[in-house]
Amino acid sequence: MFTALFIWLPSSWASVLVLGLGVAVSMVAGDLDAERQASEERSRVLNELALARARVEGALKATFNSTDGLVHLISLRGGIDPGLFADMARLAIGKNPHVRNITAAPDDTVTMVYPRTGNERELGFRFADNPEQLSTVTLARERHHAILAGPVELVQGGRALIQRTPVFTLTGREVHYWGTVSIVAHIDGLLRTSDSPAIRLAIRG
Repeated sequence: MFTALFIWLPSSWASVLVLGLGVAVSMVAGDLDAERQASEERSRVLNELALARARVEGALKATFNSTDGLVHLISLRGGIDPGLFADMARLAIGKNPHVRNITAAPDDTVTMVYPRTGNERELGFRFADNPEQLSTVTLARERHHAILAGPVELVQGGRALIQRTPVFTLTGREVHYWGTVSIVAHIDGLLRTSDSPAIRLAIRG
């Protein structure tokens, strides 16, 4: 035998109970919708960030690989004359608008810079006279590969990244350190390659 239990509520109480249940259901539904929208927004931003990163990395590689031919030539020939250096540097900068200037520093003293106009102060600069710059040059030489340094504030205005590439020559079976080829590239132009209105990018050393 089953016994049924009935509870009687006044009509006003029943209305309040139904209203309370309705508000609770609406709040839960609203929270779920907000979470879904937040999740979709996170996914969209992460996708845009991945695309922006790929574009910036591509621009960095294209910019700082532009002197590979110059470095290889110096390695093979054991040096380079100022005229040929200027010609090759001009071609490299012509293909990469983010490059500000290129320098060559045999024995870690800058003897060639392109473009020369506006960069005359760099000629004769010795890395040994600047401990901060010398540290990156030394690290590049010890590791036998390029080192990217920066961001640095330029005296001429703006911010830049500087890549120091060590150059080695071969005499018989002996490897000799020739010096350094450096590329100075504007950061702001490189970051603008992301072209994403939803994301603001920054580079920190």
